[in-house]
Amino acid sequence: MRKKERSFAGVLTWIVIWAIWLISATIRVYMWYENRMYGTSYNSLVFELMYNMYSLSSTLVLLQISFLMYRRQHSFVTRKLECLGSLSFGVYLIHPFFLLLYRQFSPHIGSPQLIHVWYDGGFFCALLCSWIVVSIIARFLPFAWILFGQLPEIGKRQFKQKDPISSPETVLTKG
Repeated sequence: MRKKERSFAGVLTWIVIWAIWLISATIRVYMWYENRMYGTSYNSLVFELMYNMYSLSSTLVLLQISFLMYRRQHSFVTRKLECLGSLSFGVYLIHPFFLLLYRQFSPHIGSPQLIHVWYDGGFFCALLCSWIVVSIIARFLPFAWILFGQLPEIGKRQFKQKDPISSPETVLTKG
């Protein structure tokens, strides 16, 4: 297959995936809107089909975006996302604690816009606080892998001995 044919097929595939994603998202939102506003009932299999089409096509679209970002060398964003990915299990484990703390300060405002802002703040608070705590623990606590699973070696402090000890006799003779 020639390069032009490959690129044309690749672009066509991308267009089809994005079209499926947009169409399935639009139909799914429309079905939910009709159901909530007017009580229109749809077969549950149709709801499930739209949900599955949207979920699977969203996965493919996000993979395409990640490949584009990686190929274009957005170094800052790529590095930060790789760092978050390597710490993701620890972030997953402790984010409920930060959500619990955040929800202690619930706003008593009836404005829908402020409620949405408050939920967005909860997302960012849980993500950033968890990320920072896991990063610090992974960097400075020697056995952090027990708490958070396998962690990256990058940025960990390395303690080196001045003179390597080869045997107990060496320790006794050096005194």
